[in-house]
Amino acid sequence: MDFLSIAKSQEQTHEQSFLQRLKLQKLQPLKYLVALVFVIFLFFIWFSLKPSLSAFDFVPQDANFYWQWADKSAIAGDFDTFGALAQETSQAQLSQVNSLLQDAKSLAEEIVWFKVIGSEADNFLVKIRGTLSKEELKLLNNNTLNLHLDLLNNDILLISPDEKLKDALQSNLANKFISASHQSGINIYLHKADLDKFIKGDKNLWQNFIIEDEIFVHLDRQIFDVYTLGKKDLSFDWQQVSVPKNAQTLLAFSDQKTQMSATWQSVIGPKIFSQLPAHILSREELQNTQLLLWEKESGEYLLAAPQDLKVLAPLFLEKLALKEEKQLLADGTAYQALVLADLQWQDLSWPGQKAWQFDNLSVLQLNNFYYLSNSQDLLRSLVEPADNPDILLCASEQDRVEDWLKLSNKQLDDLNLRVFLASKTNSMQILHYSNEIFNGLRFCW
Repeated sequence: MDFLSIAKSQEQTHEQSFLQRLKLQKLQPLKYLVALVFVIFLFFIWFSLKPSLSAFDFVPQDANFYWQWADKSAIAGDFDTFGALAQETSQAQLSQVNSLLQDAKSLAEEIVWFKVIGSEADNFLVKIRGTLSKEELKLLNNNTLNLHLDLLNNDILLISPDEKLKDALQSNLANKFISASHQSGINIYLHKADLDKFIKGDKNLWQNFIIEDEIFVHLDRQIFDVYTLGKKDLSFDWQQVSVPKNAQTLLAFSDQKTQMSATWQSVIGPKIFSQLPAHILSREELQNTQLLLWEKESGEYLLAAPQDLKVLAPLFLEKLALKEEKQLLADGTAYQALVLADLQWQDLSWPGQKAWQFDNLSVLQLNNFYYLSNSQDLLRSLVEPADNPDILLCASEQDRVEDWLKLSNKQLDDLNLRVFLASKTNSMQILHYSNEIFNGLRFCW
């Protein structure tokens, strides 16, 4: 190979090497850019997977009371007119927090007022929209007297007279209160002895329905829930029963031997079931029967139970059919007694249904229930398929309903239950229920 060829070959090799270095130099910034994008992607993924903490997450295990305004609507006082909740004290506490926050009060998305065992001091947790800087925190501290403001998280503020409390508070997503957590409305935890301080109404009502010492309350627009943690095993569920589509008054017992059913029978039943035969709710024959009662102003009534109601029909007859029967005393003395005659039920020819009639009463067997009424038209309406979304509107799919009451507008006034309502309404439901987490008493309208 001559000198010219060698020189040309070396020049090509040098040019290729230069182009490769130039290509690498161009790829270097691109590699850094890809790496930067990847880091940013991981950053956003990490923050999206990181749980968003609420002020409620910092409520300590040794709290013996809390009152949570869980969202901005609750803080704004949308529930001020709810009569059953005594809010004078809580509103004073809320006003104090707003005063301490000054201009930052509009940023508060959640506020928790709480007390710990062994102390009567009022402490507060506030979730702020955005974050508070050290300068902003210092400015807020300069305007407080005998209170300490500390950041537990970038957006969670602790307000307390106890300077050491901040060291004891940690977010604990598994604390004992999490099961009672609701992310809206007002949530309260207290002990039964303090119930009268925060909830108005008949004290006997709460005594009958609430047995456990620790009580939780949830209020959110059209629901008022008083409950305790822990599942209660119920042997009966009223969600299985059929009810009239236009029902205005309903009363259901799953166990008539409890204090709760005694309240219904002695206080509520006689006032709202005026058309039923006198004292029917107190009859011994009903004590071992799950019953649902319904009544119209026209005098029509309905009973539903899983037992054969033909046995109880004599209690509802307008005229008793009696017969003479020879009986013996303990000493062997014979006498004639008047006893109830056997009822001769006639089969009703209802296609696909089992139904019977005697005198003015009719009984229908539908699925696993028996229905007794003085109106055959009413019984027929149970067979007709129809959606009835307002029945058990308080209950979720997980709830088992033990005792159930639905009242019309007039009956709310008759029973002095108007205090529970923030506004006029046509009806209210009251349930005693249980699910996998808690059991309690629920009002909704």
